[in-house]
Amino acid sequence: MIKRTEKKQMKSYLLILLIHVLKIHAQKKYVAGWENSIRTSVKYINRLKDNSIPFDLELADLWEEALIHASIEIDGGCTVNHVESLVDKELIILHCLTLINL
Repeated sequence: MIKRTEKKQMKSYLLILLIHVLKIHAQKKYVAGWENSIRTSVKYINRLKDNSIPFDLELADLWEEALIHASIEIDGGCTVNHVESLVDKELIILHCLTLINL
């Protein structure tokens, strides 16, 4: 079973992963710094992962928070609604799950 501190770390890495994948989909570009952050997040998620954690539900729970962070970082800041209109939530969550399970 995963410890509370490990679960908190896991959520943090999942959020970072989700934010960067969201930005890639919204901006239709890939930035090298995001790639490093994604790799690091995936590495630690895989180290901490416990099969009892449903990543799809965790990512869905973090969606709103990720949208807020991404909206601040995209194009010098834009609205959450604008970012949400640019992306497909299910596709982004699937992309994250694919990265975690590689």
